[in-house]
Amino acid sequence: MKIDDAVAGHIHIGLGRNDHIGGGTSTDAHLDLLMTWATLLLDGKPIGEDGVLKI
Repeated sequence: MKIDDAVAGHIHIGLGRNDHIGGGTSTDAHLDLLMTWATLLLDGKPIGEDGVLKI
């Protein structure tokens, strides 16, 4: 992740390779999903809602 990808109010999900940062997954594909003002639920409870961190 580049530093400019880390923006308050965004949810960033990265899929794919992580061996370059010490992980165990090596692949030719990588996909970044950036969502603004999103709501993220964990076990049905919001941990981020409309871009605001709830935990």
